[in-house]
Amino acid sequence: MKQRIASILSLIMLLAIIPFNSVFADGKKEVVIEDLVYPREEIHKGDRFGVGFKITNNLGEKMENVKVEYTYGSYHTINQSNVLEIGDINEGSAEVVPAIMLIYNGGESTRAGFKVTYTTENNFTEQTKSFYIQLKAVPDTGDVSGSTGDSKNYKPNLILKNGELPVAYSGEFKDVTLEVENKSDYNAKNIAFEALLKSNEIFELGELSPIKRIESLESGKTSKITYKVNVKDGVKSGVYPIEINYSYENEYKDRWEQNKIVAYIKVIANDKNESVELKKLNQTSNLVSGQDFDIQLQLANSGDEKITNVKIELPELSGDKVINRESNTIYIDEINANEKKEVTLKLTSFEDLQTGNYPIKVKVSYKNTYGDVKEFFENYYVKVSKQTSNLLIGEIKASKRVLKGEDEFTLTVPIMNLGDKSEENIFVTAIGSDGIVNNSQSMVMIGSVEGKETKVATFNFRALKDITEGNKTIAIKVTYGNKNIDSGYVVYSEKTDGNTSVPKIIISKYTPEPMMVKAGQEFDLNLAFLNTHRDKTVRNIKITLTTHESSEKTGSVFSPVNSSNTFFIDEITPKNESEMNITMFTIPDAKSKTYTIDVKMEYEDEKGTQYSATDLIGIPVRQQSKFMTSDINVPEQIGIGEPIRLDIDISNTGKIDLANFTVKIEGDFNASNSTTYVGNIQPGAREYYDVDLFATKEGENIGTFIFSYEEPSGDIVEKKVEIKTNGFEVKMPEINNNNNNSGGVYPPDMNNKSLGEKQGFPWVKLAIGGVVVLIVVIIIVRAAKKRKRKKEMELDE
Repeated sequence: MKQRIASILSLIMLLAIIPFNSVFADGKKEVVIEDLVYPREEIHKGDRFGVGFKITNNLGEKMENVKVEYTYGSYHTINQSNVLEIGDINEGSAEVVPAIMLIYNGGESTRAGFKVTYTTENNFTEQTKSFYIQLKAVPDTGDVSGSTGDSKNYKPNLILKNGELPVAYSGEFKDVTLEVENKSDYNAKNIAFEALLKSNEIFELGELSPIKRIESLESGKTSKITYKVNVKDGVKSGVYPIEINYSYENEYKDRWEQNKIVAYIKVIANDKNESVELKKLNQTSNLVSGQDFDIQLQLANSGDEKITNVKIELPELSGDKVINRESNTIYIDEINANEKKEVTLKLTSFEDLQTGNYPIKVKVSYKNTYGDVKEFFENYYVKVSKQTSNLLIGEIKASKRVLKGEDEFTLTVPIMNLGDKSEENIFVTAIGSDGIVNNSQSMVMIGSVEGKETKVATFNFRALKDITEGNKTIAIKVTYGNKNIDSGYVVYSEKTDGNTSVPKIIISKYTPEPMMVKAGQEFDLNLAFLNTHRDKTVRNIKITLTTHESSEKTGSVFSPVNSSNTFFIDEITPKNESEMNITMFTIPDAKSKTYTIDVKMEYEDEKGTQYSATDLIGIPVRQQSKFMTSDINVPEQIGIGEPIRLDIDISNTGKIDLANFTVKIEGDFNASNSTTYVGNIQPGAREYYDVDLFATKEGENIGTFIFSYEEPSGDIVEKKVEIKTNGFEVKMPEINNNNNNSGGVYPPDMNNKSLGEKQGFPWVKLAIGGVVVLIVVIIIVRAAKKRKRKKEMELDE
C-alpha cells in the first residue's frame, strides 16, 4: 500500500512541472537544454519522480553518440542504468530524452546533477556539458550522511521463485534447477550460492564445487542455478529441504553475507513394487508400408491398490520408419486393483519402408497410493511388408468428433487409387466398439476405383446411452482381391452430465513440414487443439512447448524462430478446434531419431476455474550424411594393358555412421577389383582404398567411381566421380638380327645356334628382366604405402 501511495505522489509531482531552460554556448554555436520538467512540490525520502527534457543541436554539425547521465545528488535511478543512450542528433534537430526515474534517499544534497556527452563529425574527442536542477527536497532527520546518502539503504532482496517441486528417486542423481528473483528496486551483483550438503543425511553433491555464481541480477529479473544432487539409497518418500547460503553486493559494493534460502525436493522411494504390466493384444495384420495401423495394448493392475494419473506415451519412435498420427499421450484417470484397461495406439508407416520388423517404444507412468510417480518402458515390434498397391485410405472424417450418450454421427472413408490402373471388387468395412455401434450396414461395396480416382464410403454410427468416457476406436478395413488395408478412426466420448464434466483440450492433430525434419534446418509445425467438451468454452489458453533433449554446444534440439516457446489462444468454443503454425529450428548436431516435445496447456473455463494438461508430440529428425575423398588423379595418357595405381582416402565428415560402404568402378576401364567392400565408417574415421586400373581401348577411355553406403534410416546413398584418359598401343622395341638380311624385326632363332656360336645383343632377356624389376618395385612401393597408412591411422586413433 505504501509503494502505491508513493507511486501516486510521484505521478502528481511529475504532472506539477515548471519550465526551465539551460543554454551551453560555444561562441555562436550552442547545445540547448530546454523544456526541463521535474516536480515543483516538496519531495521526501522514498518519493519517486521523473526528470525529462529536450536537447536541441545548434552546433552546425551532427552530434554523435549522445549520452545523458545522472551524476550526483541524494537520489538513485529506478530500474535502469545511470546512463541513457540517445544516439545521434542531426544539426538543427531536437531529441526528447525519456524520463529518468529517480528515488530520493533523504540526503542533504537537494540538487540533482546531470551530464550530456557527445562527439561531432569534426571533433572525435568526447565533449561534456553538465547542468543541475534544484529540487524542493526535504532532508531526512534520520541517520543519513553525505551527498549520496547511506548506500546500505539500497539493499537488493533475493528470493527463491515458486515453481514445481523437483522429483528424484532414492539412489539416483537429479539436476535441481532453482530460479532466483530480485524482488527489490536495486540491482544485485557478484552473487555467490553455496549448497550446504556436507553432513546432509538425505542428499549429497554430485559435482566438485558447491559454489554457483551469478554475475549480476537486475531489479525485477530472474536467473537460474543448477546443482547435480544424488539422493542417497534407502531414503523414504517425502519432501526434503536443501539449505543454500548466498552473499551478494549492491551497485555501491556494499556486501551482505550469510543469507539463506531453502529449496525442496520431492523424493520417491524405490522400495515399492506395484504389479502393473503392459501387454500387446493384437496388431493390424498384413501391414503394408505407407499405411495407417493400430496397436491395441492392455494395461493390467494386478496389485492390491489402485493407481491413478496413468499416462501411456510414445517418447521415441523408430526414427525414419514409423510415426504416430494421433496425440502421443493416452490418459487414464485410474485403474483399480485387479483391473485391466485397453488402449489403442494410432500409427503410420512410411511409404518407402522395406519389409521387416520395426520397434515401437512405449512409456507408462502412474501414481501409486503413496503419491509416488512410477514409470517403466516396453518395446514392441511391428511387421511391415513393402507396398505393392497404389490403393490407399484417405483422410477419414466424422460429423461429430466428441460424443455423448445416444449421439448419432456419420463417418466418411475416402478410397484413393494413386496408380494408373483400375482396382476391382473393393469392399470397405467399418465396425464400432466400446459403446459405438453401427446404425447402418458395416460393409459397403464400392466396386472399382479407376486410376487417379477417389471414391467415398459412408457409414452411420450411434453412441450407446451408457457409453464410458474416453477415446473410442472405429476399425476400418478395405479388401480387394487377395489384398487388404487396415486403419482406424478415434472419437472421444464425454460423461453424460456435460454441466459437471471437466473441459479438456487435446492435440487433435499435428504435422511437421517437411514430414522428415533435417538437422540444421527450419521446419513448420502445425498444431490443432480441440476443445472436447460439449457445452463449455475454454479461454485464456496458454501453450508452452518444451524440449528436454539438448546439446552442450548448440542447446535445445528445437527452438522457435523469431518467437518465444509460449503462445496464446483467446478461446476455443465447444467441440471446435484452433490451429497454430510455428516455425522451428533444429540444431545441426541433432542425432537421427524422433524427439519428443512437451506441449503444456493451461486454460480456464467460463467461471474462471483453471486447468492444465500436458501432451506429447514426436518430431522425426534425420541427420545428413557426409564424406569426402582425396583427389582422384588419372594420367592424361595410359598404355593399353599397363596398370596405373590409385590410392584413395575416404573420410566420414558427417555425424552418422556410413554402413556397408562400397566402391565400384564402371566404364571403359578394367580394374584389379572392380567392386570393393570397405565396411562401416564411423563419424570422424578414415579408410583407404587402392586399385590398379587398365585402359581397354585406344583413344578416350571414360569411367566412373561409384561410392555407395547405407544411412541409419536404411536409405542407400550414391556418389559418382567420373575419370577420363587417352589409351595408346604399347609397342615392343625393335631387335637387330644379323642373320636376317630382309630388314625385318625378329627375335634370334635359338634353335639354329650352337652353344658356342656368337649371339646378337640379348634384347629379349633384357626386356623380360626389366619387367621383373618393375613388378618387384611396384610390390615394394605398395607395401611401403600400406605400412605408412597403417601408422597414420594408428596415430589418428
